[in-house]
Amino acid sequence: MLSIRPFTRLFAANHLIAQRVRACPYSTAPEVEQGTSAVEEITVEAASNTPPQILQQLSQSTTPSESIYPFRITRTNSGNLPVYQEEKKHGSWKRTRIRRIAGDIDALKDLMARGLKLDSGDLMVNMRTRHLLIRGHRRTEVLQYLKELGA
Repeated sequence: MLSIRPFTRLFAANHLIAQRVRACPYSTAPEVEQGTSAVEEITVEAASNTPPQILQQLSQSTTPSESIYPFRITRTNSGNLPVYQEEKKHGSWKRTRIRRIAGDIDALKDLMARGLKLDSGDLMVNMRTRHLLIRGHRRTEVLQYLKELGA
């Protein structure tokens, strides 16, 4: 037959420890005026220590999440852009693949067609895998253009 007593003792001990922690007379949190939080106090203090020129540059700069394009190409784990060259049928069938596209792929397709001066038939979108396929080996051109766009 199982006894419930050891569990009740364990619960009672944890309950007493929790009461001691709550009743602790000292705190490690910094003293803060009433009406402001510690985070606001630290942020204001850090902002007062930085020169105004740096604050102005930080407020004017755009973050990577605030892109002007409706798509985003995330980089690989090694920090490279996911642009790959493929070759099949003994080298007679060549294409370039752009992977890891989030957002509007059609907008990227139109932008690449204009930027690389390609026909619309040279660019294909695979909506299932969300890849952009370009006819021919154009990896260097695509990488250069994507870096100009800020990807």
